[in-house]
This record gives sequence, C-alpha cells and structure tokens, in this order.
Amino acid sequence: AIIEVGLGGRLDATNVILPILSIITNVHFDHQAILGDTLEKIAFEKGGIIKPSIPVVLGEMREESRKTLLQLAKERNSIVFEFDSKYNVQNYCLDLKGNYQQQNLKTVLTAIYVLINKLHIKIDEPNLKNGLENVVKNTQLQGRWEKLTENPLIICDTAHNEDGIRQVAKQIGEQKFDKLHLVLGFVEDKDFDSIINFFPKDAVYYFCEPNSNRKLSIEKIKQKIGNKLHAKYFNQPKEALENAKQNAKQNDFIFVGGSNFVVAEIL
Repeated sequence: AIIEVGLGGRLDATNVILPILSIITNVHFDHQAILGDTLEKIAFEKGGIIKPSIPVVLGEMREESRKTLLQLAKERNSIVFEFDSKYNVQNYCLDLKGNYQQQNLKTVLTAIYVLINKLHIKIDEPNLKNGLENVVKNTQLQGRWEKLTENPLIICDTAHNEDGIRQVAKQIGEQKFDKLHLVLGFVEDKDFDSIINFFPKDAVYYFCEPNSNRKLSIEKIKQKIGNKLHAKYFNQPKEALENAKQNAKQNDFIFVGGSNFVVAEIL
C-alpha cells in the first residue's frame, strides 16, 4: 500500500506505520501556522516520516529544505536516494497533464529504482509503463490540470500553495487564448497576496467562496483587491464558473482553482 501523509509528517497519524520506503516529494510554504514559518521548520516536520535505517527518496526541492532532510536521514542512519537519471523520463508517458508532473515523475522513478534494486521487489517494465499511462483510470485522481471542456477550454487544478500556484500560472501562460477567465477561491491560511501576484493582471477574475469553515471570505478578498483587478464576486464556485462560461468566447480560456475545495465543488 502507498500511504499519503495528511499534514506534515512528524505528528501525522500515518506516522505510526513502519514503511519499507519513505518518499518526500517536495517542501514548500504551506500550513505555516502548524508546520512552521521557514522551509527548514517545515522540512523538519515532513522529515518525521524518515525512519531509522529505512531508505528515503527526496524529490526536487530547495537547498535549505534538502539540507534539513539530509541531516535527519544521517541522524537516523537512513540511506538517501535522489533522482540522477537512472531512468530517462522521456521514455515514459504519464497521463497526468500538468507540467509539474514531470518533477513528480522523477521522484516516482527514483522510488521504483529503490524498490527494484535495493528492496528486491519485482516490478517489470511493461507494468511500470502501463501504470504511468493509466494513473487517472486506475486511481480516479481528479483535479490535476484536468480538462473539463473545449471551446472554451476549461481547466481545473487543485494547486493551492505558493509554489503550486506559481507552476500552474506558468502553464497558463503557455496556453494560446484570446481572453483569460480565472475562477478562484481560497482558504484563510494561504498567503493570498503572494499567490494572486502569480496571475496576469489583464485577466477577468471570478472570486468565490468554497464551502469550508476555513474559506477566505468575499469581503476580505474585496478589501485586498480593491480596484486593482477586473473582478467579480460570487458566493459559490459553480455560480462563478457559470458566469465565466456565459462571458467567455470560443477561443477564451477558463481556469478554475485556488483551493481543493473550489475544484471539488465543480467536479
């Protein structure tokens, strides 16, 4: 079984499990009120899943996070594995379409290398390729650069922290469209001011409130935005998306995101 940590790692309920391999995909600013206000502190919490003498795979991350995790691994006598082209990612087709998934693919392939070559678990090449090509079909994973419609193109993505939004905004900038419509909602503990700056100023914004007690209210968004953006405000994500669809032309692009809660409500 693959067990995903809920929050952090050191104090997460999943940490009662003794794994054969630990994987830390990345470390970014998120849930700072709980995990800490620096990357080193957040890495320390995530590094709680590194177990004594159990190997650990580290994904691509900033050096300050990496140093913290390497030190924890050293203290716990855990061998660290990082991507070093043992696999050529170009040889594998992933059905998850977000550009950021290529970073995740490197981490996955490193973990597969450890499972096969260090833990002696049999995973043959055809099954590996088949699994990567059918992630969505096999897991019903939704909301990762997921295409909802064409003409206009509507994409949703659950990226919700600063680094995730930065990568998604970059991919939005690579698309071809006449006008960009952004349906966005957030929760209170995210750095709204930093996140919103990743999106282009000439888009039409449809701000909404997700159905969560952690939601960032429309009133607070209005206070932060003022007259800086072409913005509309809605009580529900579906209402915001419907308005965007009514306003969008055939060659426009509608993006829905900002929070897992927003994406969940429109899927």
